[in-house]
Amino acid sequence: MYNALTSTYNLFFRTKSPLDIDWKEEENFARIGRNTELRDLLSLIKEQIQAMCKFMLSLRKSMLIVHSLF
Repeated sequence: MYNALTSTYNLFFRTKSPLDIDWKEEENFARIGRNTELRDLLSLIKEQIQAMCKFMLSLRKSMLIVHSLF
């Protein structure tokens, strides 16, 4: 699933990371055919990845190593 998503993304938006794109902006929204369901899902993925990164940064180094094993 991840490979399909990133490959499709790379095909359309090679110069930007999906985490940098604001899917609510009109130009970006038009790129996905003004599909509100897809926009909401992409925004959710963005929020979840950002939350996960913040959580990982909050862990102490020893916990980060243990957490990465699971």
